[in-house]
Amino acid sequence: MQLDKQIQEHVFLLPTELKTEVLDFVLFLEQKRKKETDDKKRQFLNLLHSIKPVKAPFPSEEMTAMLRQGQEQLIIDARLARRLG
Repeated sequence: MQLDKQIQEHVFLLPTELKTEVLDFVLFLEQKRKKETDDKKRQFLNLLHSIKPVKAPFPSEEMTAMLRQGQEQLIIDARLARRLG
């Protein structure tokens, strides 16, 4: 039996005052989930804002060409010189 149908059958058999409690609990769970989702979104946005831009020693097209030509050491040397200088 599907969970939704099981829940409906059980709630249907409850007296009205207990159905009210079930509804209150369901609304509480919905609010809790929304708050957790909002918190996760806020954390994610804070992480995005904390990311510092990366400054590459060469334009991406040039770096791609250098990698294809096996000139990785030039990129490494340029990054090292940038850090030291």
